[in-house]
Amino acid sequence: MTTANPSTMSDPHTLSTTNTLSNPSSMSDASDPTNPNTSPLASTMIKPTEQELQRRVKNCLNRFELTSVEPVATEREIHLSGNVPTANDRSLATAVVRTVPGVLTVQNDIVVLPASEDSV
Repeated sequence: MTTANPSTMSDPHTLSTTNTLSNPSSMSDASDPTNPNTSPLASTMIKPTEQELQRRVKNCLNRFELTSVEPVATEREIHLSGNVPTANDRSLATAVVRTVPGVLTVQNDIVVLPASEDSV
């Protein structure tokens, strides 16, 4: 929002403007969207701990019934291990983990189990 300085309005060449949004005293800390401590998006802007990221990934895998897959978080990399019955499940695990906020890379070492003779 820009406001004109009334003392200089008579001379159009010296029009002075003030940007009230740039004045720190005109905004309270609670409404500052750039302050990660007060922003409504603060929880997604703060880097999660390895344990928290690992918990989020495990919960996401469980929702897709990939309960035999074990994630390990190191920094923002997730290492997946375990066994799944199909190559589709292996690919799904990688795709699902990539959607978790905070995950930067995924290393997939999941083993696809050979089909048993009972399933033929």
